[in-house]
Amino acid sequence: ITLIEIGLEQLRLEGLIASMVVRFGQNMQPFAGALRIEQRQTIQLHSIFDKYGASEVKVPSTGFAPLLATTTRAACVQALDQVRHFQERLFNERNAFASRPDIRRFMQESAQVSRDSLLPAFERCAKAE
Repeated sequence: ITLIEIGLEQLRLEGLIASMVVRFGQNMQPFAGALRIEQRQTIQLHSIFDKYGASEVKVPSTGFAPLLATTTRAACVQALDQVRHFQERLFNERNAFASRPDIRRFMQESAQVSRDSLLPAFERCAKAE
């Protein structure tokens, strides 16, 4: 996985969660809290891009799953799938940046946030209703 692919995966997850906030409301949990988390991670990732001179990553309009859910439970199931996909792509593959401490730290922090915050929140929500 490349640094650009890391950026695409991060923006993809943030975009999906942002569309959930738009659809279900700014105060609807777990979407609002998850969006704040993803926005913080995106800011951290942009500082890494700046450090290595990588161009700004933009999510292509095709190839990424749009928000299909019409209920909060279904949205949580979709978000859960995306968080799991994000973890698989970033944390279960060998990648060329593992030796760079700042990128490794970002990936470890992202893994911890996903494991400790996002996954449990979306799992609870997906089982509700």
